[in-house]
Amino acid sequence: MKQVFITYGLDESFNINDYENWIPAHSYCNQWKSDRIYEGLPLIKTILDNCANNKELEQRLEMQLEQAPKKTELLAKLQAAIDMNLTNLRELQDFVLKSNIIDADDEELKDIKSKVVDRVEYQTKKMVHGLKDMAVTQTMDVLSGLCRELGEDWSFGSFYVGLGNTEETSMFRRHDLMNRVDFSLKTSLFFKPTFFDKKLMIEISNEKEVLETVIYDLKQGVDWTIYREAVKKHYKEALQEKLK
Repeated sequence: MKQVFITYGLDESFNINDYENWIPAHSYCNQWKSDRIYEGLPLIKTILDNCANNKELEQRLEMQLEQAPKKTELLAKLQAAIDMNLTNLRELQDFVLKSNIIDADDEELKDIKSKVVDRVEYQTKKMVHGLKDMAVTQTMDVLSGLCRELGEDWSFGSFYVGLGNTEETSMFRRHDLMNRVDFSLKTSLFFKPTFFDKKLMIEISNEKEVLETVIYDLKQGVDWTIYREAVKKHYKEALQEKLK
């Protein structure tokens, strides 16, 4: 082996079992050459140098050939997932974007990625609407409970103050807690649910200032206990102020 390296003028780091010593060859030529070692002709050294220069290209080509069946299978699964409207598309999207099976410049993959992203955005919009509706429903539930605590003379009403024209723009809603006998005891709070960065934020405010901000990490789930207590606290404080 040392003599071969000297004959061909090869560096000690030269690896005979790597791309720098390999060239594509069909089986007939490969078998015909067999285990014969040729003399150190300049032409052979030139061929070896070309192999070394093309090493990265050859590695990429081999990987593409090996992974073509995997790519086809993956694309089929992704398309099926999209067609079936899977709800777990965030994980699917992460998998696609991080996958080392497919070349990032692959046109088929770009198309699949686009469809996956569109589906994820659609699911996100649905979740935004759902969270806003839940925030409003929870507010009304808290008010119903508060009216029961205060007695039959108390009731509540609500109406929209504003509705954003994009998914990121929050909805404002005002809820009135009022006494049917003494209308001067009506008190109002504003609620603003916002969805951002996989979090739900609800601002509770009066006409002058934000009284409290409740933030939930949606990965952890939403525990409405804190929100309920905050709503009750601010309505009771507002009523106490009016009753002084």
